Amino acid sequence: MYKKTTKSSAIYHIKDDIKNFKFKLTLQHINSLLNIQKFDVKSSDGSLSVSAKNEETTISESSLKVITIQWQEKLFSAHEIEFFSDINNCLTDVQKSYHQLILEKEQDSLGISNEPFFTYVDEDNFVPESEAITSEKDLAGRHNENNKDDFLQMHVYAAINPNTMLMSLRWQKRDKILHIYPDFNNFRENPYFLEIDTDYRHLYAYGIENTSKQSRLRREISPFAELKLPEIPHWVSFDELSAQFSMPPKRTRRVAIQMEIQRAQDFEYDNIHVRYHIRLPDRTILEDGLLNASTHSSKANNHGACGFGHCLELVLLCEEDFQLESLCHVYFEVISVDGWERERIEGYAHLSFVLEKDCQATLVPCHRPIEWGMLEKLNRSFIGGRRKFDFERFYRGDGDFINRYGTTMVATGTLALRYQILTQRNPELLRPAMGSMNGMTLEDIMKAYREGRRRLEAVVLLDK
Repeated sequence: MYKKTTKSSAIYHIKDDIKNFKFKLTLQHINSLLNIQKFDVKSSDGSLSVSAKNEETTISESSLKVITIQWQEKLFSAHEIEFFSDINNCLTDVQKSYHQLILEKEQDSLGISNEPFFTYVDEDNFVPESEAITSEKDLAGRHNENNKDDFLQMHVYAAINPNTMLMSLRWQKRDKILHIYPDFNNFRENPYFLEIDTDYRHLYAYGIENTSKQSRLRREISPFAELKLPEIPHWVSFDELSAQFSMPPKRTRRVAIQMEIQRAQDFEYDNIHVRYHIRLPDRTILEDGLLNASTHSSKANNHGACGFGHCLELVLLCEEDFQLESLCHVYFEVISVDGWERERIEGYAHLSFVLEKDCQATLVPCHRPIEWGMLEKLNRSFIGGRRKFDFERFYRGDGDFINRYGTTMVATGTLALRYQILTQRNPELLRPAMGSMNGMTLEDIMKAYREGRRRLEAVVLLDK
């Protein structure tokens, strides 16, 4: 038996000229998917007897067909060669150019047919169909003038009766995006299979390989080194990746905080939402994001959990004298809303962390003041009574809270949080050099010395 490889499309970003794109097709015919019986008819005494013997499935290396095709390279099928060889069939400029190309190859004794492969390029204005090309009228109708659109397309077929499409490519010129179906694969390890039903079942295996010139060391020695294939990370140059990001200013550090408020668990009332307030450390600047916001409202499930999945992101710039032990504080307020749209407090919570790269998932406990008397309980149930709360004076830096008025606090529920911190530095300050100390070469030191001396001389002259 054979293992079918699932066909899937792929999208690639190509920064280089698409004309440099090449790919190799490998096609092999496996004689038969089924064991075919051969019948020997013998006559004995005027009667017929039939004996059958099985023919095993074999794979012949002589049936292996390999070809390398360049982007928008026109390969003619046998039917197209016959059709375009007659100048009377050629009406458009594209068809006349095909006729001239066939004549030139015949005069130069070059092979015209690339059996079993042939292609339809963008100039053909071809629309793939399930049925094969069967008539000259159908062929002529598909070679009209090209409709210039925002994309170019190309289709590769195999003449295996019936004609079968092996792959389809579409190039978006504006975004420099190449769509391929099916994706590249390894012919020896995970080939694609084609099953063709004619007189009996035929089986074909084929593979698609990218053969564009690649360079893993230097971009300039290869004309197609900027082919971006996300499935093969070592093809991507680090210099090219760094150019896609905006660098923070020198002597600063950029910090990205990504946080998700996943769910709230075990609170008294339903229909709750979470409001949060973020206090940044000193010597930091908010570059992007909101410091005060709220999640949507959510109702509890059978397990008492209210799902949010609320994501927030902050981008900060830390100044040169920023202290790494400084904490970023996030204050949470869990609020429930009753049928009259009145709010009541379900709990307060606090989270603090340092601005260093990290990835954590945590459960934050919530607390609220407890009601001792019946009147207070009725007020909470029917009136609500949410009040303005001073988080920064209530919570200490270690996560504990300061009770200034002797109010008894009770644990209510928990907040499930997940956060990730990413840091970015300017690579000019981190790039090491041979024979350097702390990333500074002798030339850098002398340059800084000359600059300092120039400034000192300017100050002295001003004083005189």
